[in-house]
Amino acid sequence: MSKRLSETEIWKERWYRELPLGFKLFWKYILDNCDMIGVWAKDIPLAAFQIGTEIDEAKALELFNKDKERIVVLNSGSKWWIKDFVPFQYGESLKGESRVHRKVLFLLKNGGFEVDGWTNLNKVSMGSRQGVDSPKDKDKDKDKDKDKDKDKGVIGGKEFEEIWGLYPNKDGKKAAARSFLASVKTHQDLVDIKQALKNYLQSDKVLKGFIKNGSTWFNNWRDWIEFKGADSLRGSSGKLYTKEQAETIRRMDQFKQERIEYDTKSV
Repeated sequence: MSKRLSETEIWKERWYRELPLGFKLFWKYILDNCDMIGVWAKDIPLAAFQIGTEIDEAKALELFNKDKERIVVLNSGSKWWIKDFVPFQYGESLKGESRVHRKVLFLLKNGGFEVDGWTNLNKVSMGSRQGVDSPKDKDKDKDKDKDKDKDKGVIGGKEFEEIWGLYPNKDGKKAAARSFLASVKTHQDLVDIKQALKNYLQSDKVLKGFIKNGSTWFNNWRDWIEFKGADSLRGSSGKLYTKEQAETIRRMDQFKQERIEYDTKSV
């Protein structure tokens, strides 16, 4: 379990006090999930699911950077950098004899950050390789994201809860959510997992009461996309029966028909 310093005075700072509750949690979430130099690989759907509330990305950046720049957007929006993270965690200078400090310096330089040797960590800035987004770039990226969203939709915690509500075995929800968010990225994926679940619920094993834990099924849900339900049949009423049940019903219907024909001939 990794450990890091926490700024206890933040609760007294006006910018943080005025944040809506969801954005307070989001700020803490980023601090806990960024790497050793304060870079967070942006994953808004996962953050929203784990926090338990919807997150407006543009609004978050607006609130966090309201009175000073706290978050720098990197790599066309795929990563966020907490600007004051390094000096807060490691002080204003790094020590060469510290293995942790050597790794921090390596990550900074390897990531394209400009660092003045082992000192002046308060002056860590972006180099040319990372490509900090300009306001125009951000607007272009937003337009691109909107176009993508129109085509494929944004899949996240809301969609998972919808599918999870249909699954009969509720064991392993957290692991199931991780598998869902990692594998269901597009609208077609969402269509496929719904079909896979429908196929699974019609399988002979499920009808007999043998249902996998949610974490297990969501990790392998694609195995059920093409399942045709050969072990189960539907009656005329639409009710689903196992093969054995369907065969019994067929024999009973056949017997009734033969009895009717016999009675007719007897008359």
